[in-house]
Amino acid sequence: MIGRLLGQVIAVEEETLLIDVGGVGYEAFATARTLDRAEPGAEATYAVETVVREDFIKLYAFPSEGERKVFRILQTVQGVGAKAALAVLDVLSPADLADAVAAEDWASVARAKGVGKRIAERIVGELKSQLPALSLAAASGAAPPPPPKVAANGRDPKAAPPKVVASQSEETASARADAVSALANLGYEAGEARRAVAKAAAEAPDAPLPDLVKAALKELAAA
Repeated sequence: MIGRLLGQVIAVEEETLLIDVGGVGYEAFATARTLDRAEPGAEATYAVETVVREDFIKLYAFPSEGERKVFRILQTVQGVGAKAALAVLDVLSPADLADAVAAEDWASVARAKGVGKRIAERIVGELKSQLPALSLAAASGAAPPPPPKVAANGRDPKAAPPKVVASQSEETASARADAVSALANLGYEAGEARRAVAKAAAEAPDAPLPDLVKAALKELAAA
């Protein structure tokens, strides 16, 4: 099984990377974030998951071992294969996925291509019991921000990007993630912070960040 590739990025396609290792080209599927960071001609190292089936062998490349572990964890959910797992990681970073599971925010997971409400709810429900392992993998799965690129239209890459209005589910997930971060800054462990925020959010799903933090602090005090 191939678990790691160190070589030169030859080409970046819509869904895959082509990596030259000692004169052999390996084609690997990757998330949009990974593809965006890949630079043809540059040396790169990827953690690789090899998926073997009766009719094919596919490689999946990730910027870190932690993200590969999250990819594996996702596939422990009934009905979630490699394609769906990659789609989830295409819209949620490992840390965002851990926050969504802790907050029972299936709507954020359902934004993944080909993942509907039923599968998203199953992912959140089944991964609750694996949250410690998921959080640990997510903590080691952060990738550096992509280098600035000059747009094809010649716009200054340092110019402020157009403002994007987030959907209600995105805003809710962001508030929960910020609440967890705020509690962590106060000295609480990530796991207990996520559990407290999840309980507080269950009582008031649309609560703004300050109210969510206050309610989570009450949950922590009562524990």
